[in-house]
Amino acid sequence: MADSSTEAVYIIIPVHNRKTTTLTCLQHLQQQGDLERFQVVVVDDGSTDGTSEVIHLQYPQVHLLQGDGHLWWAGATKLGMEYAYGQGAEYFVWLNDDTLPESGTLQKLLVFCAAHLQTIAASQCYWGGVFTYGGQVRRRLKQIPHYAAPGDISHCDALDGNLVCIPRAVVDDIGYPLSQQIPHYGSDNMYTWLAKQTGYELSLLGDAISQCPRDHQWVSWLISQEPIWQHWQGMLSPKTNTYIVGHWHFCIRYWGIPGVIPFLTPYLRLFVITVLRCFLPRRLLWLLKCQFGGAEKSDLRNTSFRESAARSGIQGSHNATYQDAMAGSPQQRE
Repeated sequence: MADSSTEAVYIIIPVHNRKTTTLTCLQHLQQQGDLERFQVVVVDDGSTDGTSEVIHLQYPQVHLLQGDGHLWWAGATKLGMEYAYGQGAEYFVWLNDDTLPESGTLQKLLVFCAAHLQTIAASQCYWGGVFTYGGQVRRRLKQIPHYAAPGDISHCDALDGNLVCIPRAVVDDIGYPLSQQIPHYGSDNMYTWLAKQTGYELSLLGDAISQCPRDHQWVSWLISQEPIWQHWQGMLSPKTNTYIVGHWHFCIRYWGIPGVIPFLTPYLRLFVITVLRCFLPRRLLWLLKCQFGGAEKSDLRNTSFRESAARSGIQGSHNATYQDAMAGSPQQRE
């Protein structure tokens, strides 16, 4: 991509109370030359750890926007995209601050989008040689993690928002992420899914590699140390996948009327587990977990993972995110 066109490329990084991680990301971009090559927008959603102050001092070339602490991932990303759109951006690049693109990855995404109109392109993320984030495919009423082996291009139904290149035309066609309906969990998948419904191809590039640890950890409701009421309380928090407002909008928009089934499933499961935890001793709960624990995960997802990994010889992480208890950026925050 010619230097003259990179001025219209805006990298949008939503952050929240994760100063060290954010600064590591910016330092990495600087070392790669991307901090000077592209426009970088950091949206600090109310950090109290001095993130904005340090960025202002160490990286004055970064466009720094402020949130009120209630933007979450979708709102912070929307604010960054609105700013970039007003500055004449031709490409918006979503980047989580814990995602470190390898040399040339950003250029590969941009070149691919420029050569393939009506396309959104995403980076394949790994950590320690293990797949972490990439894309999603729909299979019946389940969403299955999908990835692209080196040299491959995979077509997805939705993309994870760790590192995604979005042409300006997408905003013209569908607007910005649904920050009110789906403020945090799943907003990246929903936005790219809506783009696909409008006619855009969602491409996951196996050669556009980034490093990003999987910090969505699967938590067993059956044997977790947390009181069961805390899991019910998660229905009121945008940071969890059981947040009732966001989960409803996601399921209905993603699957239509049949989405009522995946919407109700986690709450029915939690109800059953609540009854079991109230009346059964912990030792028996462990036995149940060992006997039937696979039911709390997606067998379909794991099977797809194993089949794909066997074909490419790459390990896959089976730890899908069922309980978002992260701390960090608006997609990974307290």
